[in-house]
Amino acid sequence: MSSIIVVFPKKEIATNIRNILVRNGFDVIGVGVTGAQAVQLADNLDDGIVVCGYKMTDMLYNELRDYLSSTIEMLLIASAISILHPVEREAFASSAAAMS
Repeated sequence: MSSIIVVFPKKEIATNIRNILVRNGFDVIGVGVTGAQAVQLADNLDDGIVVCGYKMTDMLYNELRDYLSSTIEMLLIASAISILHPVEREAFASSAAAMS
């Protein structure tokens, strides 16, 4: 089974997700609030999974993905609106406002 690293900008969210994973039998090797912490933990793994939010305190998920080995998978937990490009986000907000 792959080892899991949990990274969210709020420590309590990362800890809560870790607790849920551990209670369900998953091997969580670390919890952090920065992408740098995730990279440091992942450097010691042959393979694994990083569970993260869209934005850590020091980088976005796509920057973190670039720093990780190709043997490390990423599970992004975010709302659809948060990962849209700013132009797409504005268009989405405009269309939503027009429908109401």
